[in-house]
Amino acid sequence: MRALPLLLLPVLLAACPKTDSKPEAAAEKSDGLTLEATAWVLTDSGLRYEDLVVGTGEIVTPESRIEAHYTGWLGDGTKFDSSYDRGEPLAITIGVGQVIKGWDEGIVGMREGGKRKLLVPPDLGYGGNDLGSIPPNSTLLFEVELVSTKPPRRPSAAPAEVPLESFRQTESGLLIADLSDACTGEAHAEGTRLTVDYDGFLESGKLFDSSRLRDSGFTFPVGMERVIKGWDEGLADAPVGCKRQLRIPPHLGYGEEGSRVVPPNATLVFDVEVLASSPPREVPEKPAEVDGHLQSGTGLKVKILEPGEGSPVGIGGVAVVEYTGWLADGTRFDSSYLREGPIDVPVGKGRVIAGWDEGLLGMKPGEKRQLVIPPNLGYGEAGRPPTIPGGATLIFEVTLVEVR
Repeated sequence: MRALPLLLLPVLLAACPKTDSKPEAAAEKSDGLTLEATAWVLTDSGLRYEDLVVGTGEIVTPESRIEAHYTGWLGDGTKFDSSYDRGEPLAITIGVGQVIKGWDEGIVGMREGGKRKLLVPPDLGYGGNDLGSIPPNSTLLFEVELVSTKPPRRPSAAPAEVPLESFRQTESGLLIADLSDACTGEAHAEGTRLTVDYDGFLESGKLFDSSRLRDSGFTFPVGMERVIKGWDEGLADAPVGCKRQLRIPPHLGYGEEGSRVVPPNATLVFDVEVLASSPPREVPEKPAEVDGHLQSGTGLKVKILEPGEGSPVGIGGVAVVEYTGWLADGTRFDSSYLREGPIDVPVGKGRVIAGWDEGLLGMKPGEKRQLVIPPNLGYGEAGRPPTIPGGATLIFEVTLVEVR
């Protein structure tokens, strides 16, 4: 898991561009770099763009998989997000609703190696939503550098046709059909990490999700409740090379509530192929029982469990960390060890809870700290249901892997 960018949300197909006869000057970066445009192109949707550098590589088409560095500013020149701060480009598929509409439209036609400015009106950005760093009805300015582009990985148009007699039904009501001869294997140890490609359909045959809309397969730990119950059960003994169809009843899927893309009480159909497996990573069961924490004026308590050496991380540095988090009663609610590897945290930039922004400062590579974070530096009185109740004190053990 990596630190999440702000660029999220729905789709708009690219409109035919027309020349804008009245170019508008854009804002400047807070660091003084001028972002004035002299030759905006205006599209039918109201998006404006200008190429700063015309690339020479592959051209981006709808559904292309791209990696891009970017920085985003508000109209007053305030920077609100940047992939450069995270130290890695954003990897997305264009035209499938993974980013704001202005990006889905504005990146089409770029070539690898190119740079483009986008002036995104509110209806192609975040509209009337208040995201904190982005006020409602904001016009956004982006400078985008296209690092790479790849052809689309296309999902299947429909689930595989499987005769009813090919399914076996488990006691829970899950239906499983093996689609390849490589599906005989022993049960995986709890926490074994499987990497899979999958297409997910509703019973109607409508595609609602697919790993092929992203750059690579999806990795998860088996039996750790990191996926829906039907997956934990249906792939518990699926070896590498196995292809299966899972027909998952609502109580093993998204239940009565459904999700953003799954209706309530929906039966789901998944075609899944196991690409790779790796042994479980050891996950700490409980926090170390230590005392002598140093307490700051904000109420944060810090205890160094293992010293590090080298240059400490400061504000604006990207800390690459492994971590585990518990509630005060010892209930573990999250851990990077349940995923593929460490996460990247831009320190002091408001990208994580305040207790982390404060608690990671000064850590040296190799150092391990225990942070006891009061509610006002965590998720407050609202909590983060259903995992973190309101008013919760949180305990984290964090190891700094490297600083970027």
